[in-house]
Amino acid sequence: MLYQIIPSFTFCQEEENAYYTLPSLHDRENLTSGQLVNIVLKIEDGFKSGYEKLWVKIAGFEDNYYEGKLVDGSSISTNLPANMTLHFQTTDILMIW
Repeated sequence: MLYQIIPSFTFCQEEENAYYTLPSLHDRENLTSGQLVNIVLKIEDGFKSGYEKLWVKIAGFEDNYYEGKLVDGSSISTNLPANMTLHFQTTDILMIW
């Protein structure tokens, strides 16, 4: 199983995703533990592949990376279960809840 976190700006450049309005840089840089963010992953797992938007609960921030845990597991791959830890940057955040 392979996955890649897709920068939100790249995702929004696709015509079918142009309706997304990204949170401000200020908001993306000032998240606190417990907040929920939405990120996009490109997933390849055997015969299944695709893009999936997943909610992540912020756990902390270190060395220019957020650390968070998946709220729900992936519907594409069982190798991305709920509570799996991911590391991502402010540029990867599509939405903030």
